[in-house]
Amino acid sequence: MANYISPPSYYILLKTTTLLVLIACLIPSLPQAQTAKKDSLEQILRQRDLPLGEKIFTLGRLATHYYFNNGDATADSLLNEALQLAGTLEDKQYLARTLAIQAMHLRIQGDSTANAILQSALDHLTEHTHPSVLGYVWYAKGWMEARDEQSTEAIASFIKALRYYDGSIDISDISIKSSIFSELYSIYGAWKDLDNMEKYARLGLDNAQKAGNAEALTSALYSLAYTFEDQYRANRAEERLRDSAEYYFKLSVSTFTANENRITTRSQLPFNALGLANLYSEFYPLSYQDTAKQYLDIALKEGLKTKQYTVVTGVYGILNEYAQRENRWDDAEHYLNQAAMYVHMNEIPELATLIRLMEALATVAEKKGDYQSALEYYKKYLSYYEQRFDNEKMALGKELEVKYATELNEQKLTMLEEQVAHRKKLNHIYILLSATIFIALVFLFFAYRQRSKTLKQQQRMHQMELDNIRQEHKISLLSAMIDGQENERARIARDLHDGLGGLLSGIKIELSGGIALPATENTQKLIRNGLHRIDQAVDELRRISRNMMPEVLLRYGLDEALREYSQSLKRSGINITCQIFNYQNNLSKNKQVVVYRITQELVNNAIKYAKSSHILVELRQEGDNLSLTVEDDGIGFDIPLARQKKGAGLQNIEARAVFLNGVLQIDSTPKVGTSTILNCPI
Repeated sequence: MANYISPPSYYILLKTTTLLVLIACLIPSLPQAQTAKKDSLEQILRQRDLPLGEKIFTLGRLATHYYFNNGDATADSLLNEALQLAGTLEDKQYLARTLAIQAMHLRIQGDSTANAILQSALDHLTEHTHPSVLGYVWYAKGWMEARDEQSTEAIASFIKALRYYDGSIDISDISIKSSIFSELYSIYGAWKDLDNMEKYARLGLDNAQKAGNAEALTSALYSLAYTFEDQYRANRAEERLRDSAEYYFKLSVSTFTANENRITTRSQLPFNALGLANLYSEFYPLSYQDTAKQYLDIALKEGLKTKQYTVVTGVYGILNEYAQRENRWDDAEHYLNQAAMYVHMNEIPELATLIRLMEALATVAEKKGDYQSALEYYKKYLSYYEQRFDNEKMALGKELEVKYATELNEQKLTMLEEQVAHRKKLNHIYILLSATIFIALVFLFFAYRQRSKTLKQQQRMHQMELDNIRQEHKISLLSAMIDGQENERARIARDLHDGLGGLLSGIKIELSGGIALPATENTQKLIRNGLHRIDQAVDELRRISRNMMPEVLLRYGLDEALREYSQSLKRSGINITCQIFNYQNNLSKNKQVVVYRITQELVNNAIKYAKSSHILVELRQEGDNLSLTVEDDGIGFDIPLARQKKGAGLQNIEARAVFLNGVLQIDSTPKVGTSTILNCPI
C-alpha cells in the first residue's frame, strides 16, 4: 500500500513535535523547575518578593508560551525584559539560558542572527555555571545543529548536554533528557539506524515516565511505536514487532486523550492517530478497515483543527487505498483530489507527494475508463516531475558551484596550510635550536656551578681537616700541660707531705718534750702557742697537699672527691652545698681530675671574689653526657671584661673545658650572682 507521507517526513514531524514539547513545557530553572500555563506564570510574576533569578526564568517560560500561541510581539517583549534583567546580574548563567531560548526562537523564525546569539550564550558559560543551565545551552546548540543538517555535530552536543544532566533527579532535568533522546532518535531515524532508534526511544520513554510529563510521554510512545514499525518493515516474519508498534501507537493516543487538558501541543494527536491508521492499512488484513477509519477520523479532525495539512494529505491517501481495494473508483478519485488540494495548502508543496498523487489519479481514471482525465493527470504528473527535475537540476548545479567554490577555497586553504606548516616547521626548528642552545647553556652553567660547589666543598673539607689538626694539637698541648701540672702537683704534694710535713712533726715532738721540763709560766705559754701554730701549719699543709692531689679522687672517684672537698670547706665555715645525681663513675681518671680542678677553680673564685653567702655544686649524668654546675649568689662580674684581661683562672677553666670536648656557659649578673655550667661527653 502506498504511503503518502514519505518516511523522512515522519522524522520531520517528530522533530517539530519534540520542539513544541521542549520549549513550551520543559525549560529548566535553578531555584524551581515546573511546567506552568499562562495564568499561573503571570501569577508568579505578580509576587512581590519574587527572586530576580526566578523572575527571569518565569519570563522565559511565559515568552515561550506566547511564541507558540501566536503572540510573537508579546513574547519578544517578555524575552527582552528577561535579557535586560539577566544582564544586570553578576552571575551570567541566567543570561546564558535566556540567550539560548532566544536563539532557538530566532532559528524557528529563520533569523540569521540565531547562531550568533547561541554563541553568546556559550561564551557566558563558566566552570561555576549550574549543570542544568550548561545542559540546556548545549541542548540548544545540538537542536540548532540538527536543523542545519549538521547531524554529527548535533549528536556530540546532545551527548555533552546529557553528561551535565547525568545523575540529576530534578523533574525538569529529566524532561530535558527525554527530549534530547527524542532528538537523537530523529537523527538515527533519518539514518535508518534501527538499533539506536530503539535505544533512544526507550531512553526517552523512561525519562518521560520519571518526569511525569504527559506531553513528552506521548511523543516518546510515538517514537517507540514507529521504531517497531520500521523494524517490522525490514523483517516481515517477526509479527511481534508489528504488534508492538500497534501497542505503543494505541498507548500514545490513549495517553494524549487521558491528559488532554495538560497537553498544550495538540498537533501530536493527529500524527499519532495517522501513524496507527497507516499501520493497520499497510500491514493488517482488510478486516481492520473499520478500526483504521476510527483513527483516520481522529487524524482528519485534529489535523484540520491544528492546520497540519501533511496529516490531512496522509488521511485522504489511506482512504483512497481502501476505496481502490473495493473498486470504488469515484471515491478514490475524490480522496486523491482532496489530498492534492491539501498538499497545496502547505507553505511549500512537496513535489514528490504531488507526483505520487497525480500518478495514482491517472491510474484511477484509467480504471474508470476516463482516458481524457487520465491524460490530464499524466500531464500534471509530467509537469510536477519536470519541476522536481528542474529543481533537483538547479539544486545540483548550485551544489556543483558550491563544490567548485569549495574546491577552490580548499586549494587556497591547502596552500595556506602548507605555508603555515612550513612556517611551523621552521619555527619548530628555530625553537629546537634555541632550546638546544638554552639547554647547553644551562648545562654549562650547572656544570660550572657544580664545579664551584665542589671546589668550595673541598676547601671547606681542607679547612675542617686543618681545624681538626689544630684542635687535636691544641688538645694534645693541653693534655700535656695538664698532665705536667698534675705531675708537678703530685710531686710537690709528696715533697710537702714527706719533707716539710715530717720536719714540722719533728719540731712539734721536740717542743712537746720541752713542756715537761721546769720552766716559767711564760715559757710554757710560748711553747704551747708554738705547738698550736705548728698544728695549724700541719693542717694547712695537709689541705694544700689534698688540693694538689686529692687521695679520695684517686681511690673513690669524682663524686666522693667533690663531697669530701665540700665537707672540708664547710668545716672551715664556707656555706656550700654539693649535689650528685645519677653519676655512674665511668669517666676516665684524667677527665675526673680535670673536672675536679674546674670545680676547685670555680669555687675558689666564688670564695675569693664573689662575696657570696652560698655556693652550689651540682654534678649530673644523663646517658653519655656529664653536666657540672657551680652557682653563687655573690656580686657577679663582667664576663667580656674578664676575658679581655685574660685572667689565668678563666683561661685555665676554658682550656680544661676544651680538653674535655665540652661546652662552657657562664652567666653572671651584677648583685645577683654567677652560674657556670659545663657540659661534656663521658
